[in-house]
Amino acid sequence: MTSREELIIEWEIQKAKWGLSDWEFRFSNQKRHLGYCRPRKKVVSVSLAFMKTNSISVMKDTLLHEIAHALHYLETGKTNHNNGWKKFALRVGCEPKRCATGEGLQMPRGNYIGVCPVCGKETHFYRRVRRSYSCSHCTNSYDSRYRLNIVVAD
Repeated sequence: MTSREELIIEWEIQKAKWGLSDWEFRFSNQKRHLGYCRPRKKVVSVSLAFMKTNSISVMKDTLLHEIAHALHYLETGKTNHNNGWKKFALRVGCEPKRCATGEGLQMPRGNYIGVCPVCGKETHFYRRVRRSYSCSHCTNSYDSRYRLNIVVAD
């Protein structure tokens, strides 16, 4: 069974458990978000790009995180990460944190890579880079000495 199939099965279980029968589950091509809840459209989505680079346990936690948003919205009309949402997160069984902190969380590789000329650190970009960036590891603000050299990923 693929992780995609596992996640669909988990969605069906959770959907029935929490009364989300009129909600839809989708896979997205997002590279900046593990998952997303669109409560007004009644849609929960999980990133395929992140599924390729992370474990099924991270992705299941992401699904539960988004379900907590759905339940929080249904009760309060809000979709933030406040204490009310954290209660729902604990109830559905996910980490009550805004951002995933799973050990070894891997970001999907971008189409463009910025390489620092000083420390060699790589920064991935998902769209063509139209301005200059400097290495966030070496400086807190733009500094031309740490200007990233942009290359196209293989």
